[in-house]
Amino acid sequence: MYLRTPKRYQPKRRRRHLNLISRRTITLLLVIGVLAALGWFVWMNQDVVRRDIAPAIADRIEGGISSAKTKVAPPPHSHRHTGCRRSAGGLY
Repeated sequence: MYLRTPKRYQPKRRRRHLNLISRRTITLLLVIGVLAALGWFVWMNQDVVRRDIAPAIADRIEGGISSAKTKVAPPPHSHRHTGCRRSAGGLY
C-alpha cells in the first residue's frame, strides 16, 4: 500500500532557475583566479619578495635547527619496578 505524505509536510515547490554555473563553481573559480594573480605577482617581483621574506624564513629555519639540537632523548624504560612480568623467553 502506498502512503502519501500530507501536503503540509512536503517541501515547497519553488520555481527552478536555470543555473548554468553553480555558486560553488563560481567560488572555486574566483579562488583559483586570486591564487593565480598572487602567484603571478610574486613571480614578477621575485627580488622584492626575496629581500623581504628570506630573512624571516632563514630565522625560522635557524630556530628550528637549534631547538632540534637541544632536545634530549628520554631515559630508557626499566621494567624492574613497574610490576611487569617477564616473558618465558627472557626477552624483557
